[in-house]
Amino acid sequence: MNASEGRLFKSPFDNEVVFVAITEDQSEPESLHPAEVNILSPTASQKTRRRFITGRTAARQVLDQISVGREVPLLRGDGGEPIWPQGIVGSISHCENWAIAAGTRDPDIRSLGIDLENWAKFEPPDSSLIIFSTSELRWAQQDRSCELQRLAILFSGKEAVFKALYPAYGRSLEIGDIRLQWQATEQRFHIGLPSTISINSNLSFTALPSIFGNYVLSSTILRRGL
Repeated sequence: MNASEGRLFKSPFDNEVVFVAITEDQSEPESLHPAEVNILSPTASQKTRRRFITGRTAARQVLDQISVGREVPLLRGDGGEPIWPQGIVGSISHCENWAIAAGTRDPDIRSLGIDLENWAKFEPPDSSLIIFSTSELRWAQQDRSCELQRLAILFSGKEAVFKALYPAYGRSLEIGDIRLQWQATEQRFHIGLPSTISINSNLSFTALPSIFGNYVLSSTILRRGL
C-alpha cells in the first residue's frame, strides 16, 4: 500500500501504514462526516476550527486509502483522542499549519502514534523537570549547540509513545512516565515504562525520530509478536 506524503515530510513507516501530511490550505471541510463537524464547539475559535478540519481531512485521506467509506465517522473520545473505525488503528498530529495522520488495518499492529514538532521554535514546558528524566536531560545537554533540538526530539518521542499507549492505558499513563534512551547504533530510542504499565511479552515497540528541516517527526508502532 503506497503512502501519501506532504511536500516536506516522508513517511516514517513501511507500506503497511498509510501516511498523509497536508497544510491548512489543503484541508477539505466538505470531506468531513456531519458527526465529525458536530464535535467542534459552536464557540470554537477559527484557529481551532482550521486545526481540527485539517487534521480530520488528513485522517479521512488515510481512511480513503484504506478503503473505508466516508459514511463512517471519525469521532473523538473522552480524552480528545480520535476513535478510529473498527479494525483500524491510527494517529493524528498538528504543528503550525501542518497536520499529519497515519493509519492501518494490519492485524499485526496493535496501535501506533505520531507527533510533529518545530524544534527551532520549541519551548520546553514549565514541567520539564517532571517530563524529562535526569539521564534524558544529560543526553540533551551533551552538545549545547543542539540542546533545543534534542529536547524537542525527546518531547516528540514521548508524545508519539503516549498516543500509541493511550488506547490501552488511558489516564493511568502520564507523559513523564515514559523514559527514552537513545541508541546511537540503531538511530532510535529504547522505551522504558513504570512497573505499573505492563507490556505483554508478545508486544514490541520503539520510538523513531526523523528530522525534516526545522521539524521533528516521531513515530511509534506497538506491534504484536509472531
